[in-house]
Amino acid sequence: MSDKLNKIEDDIRALNDIEINDNEVRDITKLINKAVNKRIKVICLKTIASVVIVVGIIFLLISPIMKAATINVKKISENIVAYEDVYDSSYSELTLLMKVRMDIFSPYIQSVYTTVEDDGFGNYDIRVETWHNKEDYGGRYVDIRIEQGKFKFINDENNDFGIMANQYNPYGNTNFKDNYSTRNSDYEFDHNKIIDTIKGFSDASIISATIGFKDLLLLEEVFDLFNEGNQMLQYVNVYHEIPYRNFGFKTGVYQINDAILNDEINNQYPNLILDSNIRRDNSNLSYHELIEEYTNHYISSINYLNDSEFNVTFEDWIDNVAIEVNDPNFIIKSEGIHIYASKKDMLKFYEDNIELINYCKINDVKMY
Repeated sequence: MSDKLNKIEDDIRALNDIEINDNEVRDITKLINKAVNKRIKVICLKTIASVVIVVGIIFLLISPIMKAATINVKKISENIVAYEDVYDSSYSELTLLMKVRMDIFSPYIQSVYTTVEDDGFGNYDIRVETWHNKEDYGGRYVDIRIEQGKFKFINDENNDFGIMANQYNPYGNTNFKDNYSTRNSDYEFDHNKIIDTIKGFSDASIISATIGFKDLLLLEEVFDLFNEGNQMLQYVNVYHEIPYRNFGFKTGVYQINDAILNDEINNQYPNLILDSNIRRDNSNLSYHELIEEYTNHYISSINYLNDSEFNVTFEDWIDNVAIEVNDPNFIIKSEGIHIYASKKDMLKFYEDNIELINYCKINDVKMY
């Protein structure tokens, strides 16, 4: 026992020799309790201060070290690489990465904007705002959690960030169910039902459809299906020999208008962003006259994703695709397309090309 405790014990024993009444005992007890509580508070405050200092040191020293050892998502989100004149808005490296990813993996969805919350220690929360063409509205979000450079979870209620599989082949999709297309008991696609369904729509209908080809078509063969000035084509699949993977490029109004990328990106990734007015301003151009631009766009998109230190594809196979598209002999082949057409144009396109079509799914119908 310490000298201080011995002295306190002696003082308490000395009280036994003093005649004190009950009130005085209560007063002495209050004084002792007050002194003890004050001492406890001082000890607690010192303990809390010590903990705060230790935590502060950990945060100030360890957190930056952990950040430096992993991808700094906040820095990527603040690095402005493109500017859009039409909407007077800038695009960060992260926003551009998300946009490129959704443009080649998601026919109807595009990334609009991204925000990042830095939680320290290499942990980040990313929110991606998406816009879905079929619903014609934004306000949908994909939330991504990153811890020490690794993806921990994705909150994606609408599957906006998922890669759509078996879009162009009804036979490979065991969950093949919809209201407008069918396959009979022999697993043969029923073209007559699709044609009858289209005929049953109002003349004011605008139809969004997925078309699958019986055989792979070269890109020029796909483009030759559409007349000059025709705006039906929205997305072209690019076939790769990777099971259950479908990706391609958008040809419609999904691209950033009048975007100005920095010179480094422009030089390394030509046509990474296509001007959506390229054909509307040159209506005399057919799609097949722009094959080089679209091919460069697709190759640049794959390379941009693969080269980024921040792998927004969440998959390991992107590097294999990059090897394929950078082969000098690479040519684009397609197993399907997405189109957006009036009832009249959709019916004509289907009947004119029925020998090429293996599958058709009506995704959405609107009135103009």
